[in-house]
Amino acid sequence: MKAKFIFIFSFTLFSAEQLTAQDAHHYQTDFTKEEFARRRNTIFDAIGNKAVAVIQGASGLPGFSVFRQTNSFYYLTGIETPHAYLLLNGRSRSATLYLPHRDEGTERNQGKVLSAEDVDLVKQLTGIEQVKGTEFLSNDLVGTGLIRPPAPKLYTEFSPAENGTDSRDELLYAQARSAADPWDGPTSREALFIQKIKERFPQFEINDLSPILDTMRLIK
Repeated sequence: MKAKFIFIFSFTLFSAEQLTAQDAHHYQTDFTKEEFARRRNTIFDAIGNKAVAVIQGASGLPGFSVFRQTNSFYYLTGIETPHAYLLLNGRSRSATLYLPHRDEGTERNQGKVLSAEDVDLVKQLTGIEQVKGTEFLSNDLVGTGLIRPPAPKLYTEFSPAENGTDSRDELLYAQARSAADPWDGPTSREALFIQKIKERFPQFEINDLSPILDTMRLIK
């Protein structure tokens, strides 16, 4: 009877700890929000006051795979939420983070994920001035105050996104293999994103942000 009581107590304690873990939002502790702000300011200096930069986060993974944010998005925000976007406005030197809305079904299985409903918490954690749902990105690109002649510049990454220990060379080689396969799709996620920007905002002159980020990450 005593052993049964100990088992029930241990199981209850484990379940309570699991629920507590799922109720808490996860956010990195590798870097301070001041460090992220310094990195974003370096991009503002690089693109100038007549340009914007849009950084696309990683998409979600099917099944029960562990999500990994792209290295660039993590480097600038620390956010590990799928389908997130970051807009850097060179004119106002302000940052806006766009997050999807809460998916309660996913959170029941995988724990809390920072979302558009966590505006105040995300601002506190990241130091980013504005936090919105992803549906506001298009309107905000129009509202940057930069869509006027001459053509404003929009910087985004042309190179394939790296996750964790991915190698840029290996990713480029994989893209080349895919493009050479007549039964596979040659369009990368980055190329598709650039294509959509051109279709929806032909006013922008698209420039590659990858060299700027590469140079920044070489300097520790």
